[in-house]
Amino acid sequence: MKFIKLFILSLLNVVAFAQSHKVWPVNVLFLGNGYTYANNLPQISVGVAASSGDVIAFDNYTPGGYSFQQHASDTNAIKMIKKGEWNYVILQEQSQRPSATDQEVGKTVLPYAHFLDSLIHKYCPKGKTIFYMTWGRKNGDTSRCKTMLPVCTYLGMDSLTALRYNQMAKMNHADVSPVGAVWRYLREKYPSMELYMPDESHPSETGSYAAACCFYTVILKKPPTAIKYNYTLSKSDALIIRRAVKKIVFDNLERWQNN
Repeated sequence: MKFIKLFILSLLNVVAFAQSHKVWPVNVLFLGNGYTYANNLPQISVGVAASSGDVIAFDNYTPGGYSFQQHASDTNAIKMIKKGEWNYVILQEQSQRPSATDQEVGKTVLPYAHFLDSLIHKYCPKGKTIFYMTWGRKNGDTSRCKTMLPVCTYLGMDSLTALRYNQMAKMNHADVSPVGAVWRYLREKYPSMELYMPDESHPSETGSYAAACCFYTVILKKPPTAIKYNYTLSKSDALIIRRAVKKIVFDNLERWQNN
């Protein structure tokens, strides 16, 4: 009898240990456009997480050129949010809109960011919004330069973009994945590293890898130095990016969280 009791106790301990060490998937929904679609950023994020023993399960909706305003009236996007199973919903605005005038941002960006965030809170009570901070175009936005002087340069467009994403996050008590901030650091410290596609707007594979490492860090709250997956990058370039993400994101996590 004593043996049976000891056996049952040992079995319970084993079960408890297994349950406590089980890796549960983090469910993530990506809503964006070509910046998220390029190179299949969500799948890179899965690979990055898996290399450190974590599991990300995702769905995504990323029509080309889509804005928050379009997502807010799209039945597919709304239906995906309403599934309610998401731990995180990542929102990425059309690349030019955050660097528009205050009046335009107040009319065409902020209200729809708030609408989408409100839906997330309503249907995903345990979920959280993450705003995907994008970047300035490689040599500024020449298509708007005559009417919007600050976007004529990369630094001008990037600074406005960062400002507006941080504003959206604070207004909605959401988090930021500061991909643009990591890109700026890499551009300054490693100018030969090509983050852009030839169109000087969308991310190259290197740029998407940097974004995936940012999402890993913001979602899992873990240092990117734990990542062992290099994607298509050389070992040295992947290491540079992970160290940059640690410096900009992980070492300043409180800066990017607005609870």
